[in-house]
Amino acid sequence: MDFFCVSSRIPLYRTRYIRKWISIEGQRFNLIDLPKARLFYLYDKQYYGTISVGNPPQEFNVHFDTGSSNFFLPSIKCYTDNIHCSSVRRYNNNESHTYIAIGNLVAFRYAVGRLTGYLSSDVVNIAGVNVQHQIFTEAVTRDLTFAFLSYDGILGMGYPEISTKGVPPVFTSMIEQGLVNYYYASELILGGSDPLYSNTEFTYVNVSHKGYWQFPMDKVKMRHMIFCEDGCEAIAHTGFSGLSGPASEIEFINNEIDTLRRDGISHGGDIFVDCHQISNLPNVTFFLNNKPFVLTANDYINMRTDDNITSPYICTSPFVKSREYFGSNDIWILGIPFLNRFYTVFDMGNDRVGFAHVDSRNSTMICISTFVNSSENIWILDTPFLNQFYTEFDMENDRVGFAQAK
Repeated sequence: MDFFCVSSRIPLYRTRYIRKWISIEGQRFNLIDLPKARLFYLYDKQYYGTISVGNPPQEFNVHFDTGSSNFFLPSIKCYTDNIHCSSVRRYNNNESHTYIAIGNLVAFRYAVGRLTGYLSSDVVNIAGVNVQHQIFTEAVTRDLTFAFLSYDGILGMGYPEISTKGVPPVFTSMIEQGLVNYYYASELILGGSDPLYSNTEFTYVNVSHKGYWQFPMDKVKMRHMIFCEDGCEAIAHTGFSGLSGPASEIEFINNEIDTLRRDGISHGGDIFVDCHQISNLPNVTFFLNNKPFVLTANDYINMRTDDNITSPYICTSPFVKSREYFGSNDIWILGIPFLNRFYTVFDMGNDRVGFAHVDSRNSTMICISTFVNSSENIWILDTPFLNQFYTEFDMENDRVGFAQAK
């Protein structure tokens, strides 16, 4: 446990920014209007890190997802006149000396949408380490929902057992090539754990089913109610921005925190919460290996701004039914609200997951200027600007519009 690999530290970036809508040939596409759009996954925090692919290297922002095992990037063949790919950086195999064509057609279905593409091989640089001959997918078609995400591709960090076409996951390739010994990830540190937490007591649970990071959970408690009383299964999922479980248990939890409905205000869709009542909502406690891990309402309630209402914020429940999102009725999915609260170790070498309470004394707030030099004499107005102003990208009239956000 004393193996540290500082050179393999990958900084993760968090953003609440997502594109509100896009204009295509004069037609406005609102995110909420997209068919079967998984708004639950898109509106909350998004995490991504930077890697490179090819020689010379082409940089991409990717989401590290423990809920999948394949790796995809948008291909240069996903044309920019297709809005589904115009908002991201695209991999160009013609510019890489280490590219190897494979060509097998593949298709994936993620929570946020579907994509198709073909397999290719190239060198992948992750945290300064070159992974040779890594097979990945060049995506040529993607659902429109992908255009609203803040990252270019998804890099799966699950087990090889759930990899489509048997493609070795990137981390598996790193192990096979002798580049790392273990996989510990929270800030996404490959090959070791953070020395900052070397004296922290971890609670470990063994992986019960290789594929996802699945493990046994003792029980879940909310006020006087106990769920999963005889034990159940759970998954730690970095690609899921909520919490999910069996339908009857999720319904009970949502009824307990649906303050608007209790006040006689009916609504459909999301479970809305009075933002001023968050402090009065109950804790939810997950028991792992006989240790309690407590989420307060401040930890689990989703709070976001919304342009369509007079209040500056709306608050919603993160609890959804597993069957509706994952096709599994009996399993609990512990997503970002849980993983934000606890330092998490994904230990593939020992097939286990570890959790620890974050010590605030070890936390440091770092403020970094967003102003950087451009390679050319041009101003780049990125997330800090676009977060403050309502922005219209009007392709039909070749113009961009800005307005003060409400």
